[in-house]
Amino acid sequence: MNAQADRAAHTSLQRIAIVGMPGAGKTTLAATLAHMLGLPHIELTRLRWHPGWVQVAAVHYRQRVTDALRGPAWIVEGTYRQISAVDMQQVQALIWLDYERMVLLWRVLRRTLWRMATHTAAAPGSFEHPGRLFGRQSLLWYILTCTRSARKTYAAALAADGPPLVLRLRHPAPVEHVLARLQALA
Repeated sequence: MNAQADRAAHTSLQRIAIVGMPGAGKTTLAATLAHMLGLPHIELTRLRWHPGWVQVAAVHYRQRVTDALRGPAWIVEGTYRQISAVDMQQVQALIWLDYERMVLLWRVLRRTLWRMATHTAAAPGSFEHPGRLFGRQSLLWYILTCTRSARKTYAAALAADGPPLVLRLRHPAPVEHVLARLQALA
C-alpha cells in the first residue's frame, strides 16, 4: 500500500473493533489507537461486569453495547464472547489479535499478578485475587481450553459476516509495525 492509500484508509476508518483472547493486548492497542486517532475507546469488559465480578444480564449488556456504539466513531475491544454483541455491519475494520496460547498465558499471568500486587481493578469494582488465578473459573484455564474452539468459531463468523477490512495478526510483532505506520500518518 502506498502512502496516499495509507492516508486515505487512516482518515476513513472511524469504527474499529479489536478482538482476541484474554492477554492478547486488546485494551493496550485500543487505547493507543484511540489516542492516535482521536476516537473514543469502548472497553466491553467494563460494560459486561458489575462490581464484584457480577455479570450484567445479557439483555442489559447488549443494550449497554448498543448505547456505547451510538456515536459515529469509536474503537471497541473485547474477547470473542464480548464482541458478539457488536453489530459487525457497523464496523469498518477489525483487528484480530490471534496469538498462540503460550503468549496469552504468560501475558495473563503477568497482568493478573501485577493487578493483585497493585490492587488495580480489572473491571469497575472487580479485583483479581489468588482464587481467580488458577482453577476452572480462571482466565488461564479459559485460554488453555477455549483458544482453539474460539479461533474456529470466530474465523467462521468473520467469513460469513465480517467487516470490509479484517487484519488478523498471529504474533505481537506486527502490531508495532501497524502502530508505526499509523503514527507516521497522524
